[in-house]
Amino acid sequence: MQIMNNSAAMAALGEVKKNDTSLGKQLKKVASGMKINGAGDGAAE
Repeated sequence: MQIMNNSAAMAALGEVKKNDTSLGKQLKKVASGMKINGAGDGAAE
């Protein structure tokens, strides 16, 4: 039995997921017109 991995594709998928999460947070800020929307947002942001 042979297990095939494409580590480059997995790394790229990880980056896509990270960027998608960041984009979602930024769009939430833009949509609400608010600078701080949740506890995770710092006052300095």
